[in-house]
Amino acid sequence: QSLVGFAPTVSLDEMGQVLQSNDVAMRVAFEDARTGAPYLLNEEPYFRGLVLSRYGQRDISGTWLPNETHSLMRVPSSTSISNVVIQEIWLAPTADNTLFSLFPVASVADTPQGLFLDPHNGRLMRLPRDSSAPGQPYHYRIGTTGLRAGRSLPIVPGPRPTDDIRAQQYQERFPRLSQLAEQIIRDGRIEGWDWYRQAKLLESHFLAPGQYKYTLDFRFERDETIDPIEDFIANHKQGHCEYFASALALMLRSLGIPSRLVVGYHGGEYNPLGHYFQVRQSDAHAWVEAYMRPQDLVAMGIVNPAEYPTGGWLRLDPTPSTSAMIVQDDQESFFDSISSMFDYAQFLWNDYVLGFHTQPPRRATSDPTSDDLIDFMLPPMNYDAIVSSLKQSWRASDQSLMALLWRVLVLLLVVAVLGWLAYRGIAAWCLRNPAAAQALRKWFQRFS
Repeated sequence: QSLVGFAPTVSLDEMGQVLQSNDVAMRVAFEDARTGAPYLLNEEPYFRGLVLSRYGQRDISGTWLPNETHSLMRVPSSTSISNVVIQEIWLAPTADNTLFSLFPVASVADTPQGLFLDPHNGRLMRLPRDSSAPGQPYHYRIGTTGLRAGRSLPIVPGPRPTDDIRAQQYQERFPRLSQLAEQIIRDGRIEGWDWYRQAKLLESHFLAPGQYKYTLDFRFERDETIDPIEDFIANHKQGHCEYFASALALMLRSLGIPSRLVVGYHGGEYNPLGHYFQVRQSDAHAWVEAYMRPQDLVAMGIVNPAEYPTGGWLRLDPTPSTSAMIVQDDQESFFDSISSMFDYAQFLWNDYVLGFHTQPPRRATSDPTSDDLIDFMLPPMNYDAIVSSLKQSWRASDQSLMALLWRVLVLLLVVAVLGWLAYRGIAAWCLRNPAAAQALRKWFQRFS
């Protein structure tokens, strides 16, 4: 089974490989801590994972590493649940002990004891001695105080970075990048003390139409004699999210503004049946956090700067949208609904009957024949590929009325055959396993 997530050292090439994977990384449900009802988001969430602050160390260009200074502390609890939203996360096997979450985090009643926070790097992690180590699925619940009215707050509280940002060092290493940053700020007539407006103006530079191109295809000439980010800015202006985020972070540093790269996931496909986000490796994303001093919070319009006595980290996302907004037609909605039903049925089966997502893992029955049912109910098929194939065939086929009726009849026949096989298989299995049959009955009651 392939692992999801990222290695502690993230290179530009590695991110490109992750973005081309369609593996499911995690499923995330949001719950109002006060009412227990599903909490609906009005935007795509940013799930923070690794925070990286060192670029191109040891003469390794195009590579980010975490801060060497780190510490561990228990995840703090919130003094009030009025602004707490609970995140319930089912994480696929990962490469290391990094966990993903919206920030800032807060422990809730059933947050696992093995979760710790690195306050210097803003990283959530589990200890290796935890009963569910990396390489195994992991289920955890943790709160966040970073949501208001369904949207993420733009800044995360945090201490001033300990790294010494020497602007001249970056100006010497990245001359073209630094000159462009200075030109943008000069043209925008922004004072040097105004870190917030400088950061937002540089972010908007990358988002301007026609300036840069998002791509995973690097079959074009690149200048290997210079740093890949300097080459990105000066020459080809094409790349994926880590190119855009790296360029913005280095621009900010060339102006003396502390900044860092954050790697995690952005968005995901919302399942309206289960009220959760299905997040894939292809949703991996890199963005920037720029440090804002307490005086910068006034320029940001923060209502209560006292909540950020040491300042905080402003989220900036310079990556242009990868696709235009498309109005979804009835056919798209139909096939997306099928995909949602497949995923929710599989999710409930794993969680409720087999207990794959509980902590610690459990099985509904120890009878060896339970494996037969697992193989029967969840055969090694790629449901997403099946739905995608049906969708493509539908589009490619003749659109006459008779062809449409024929496709409907074929689809009904397939459903009928699968239903008959499922009935026969489950009935025979239930006769051999009465105890597990009771768990199966409860699962169907929940699903219905």
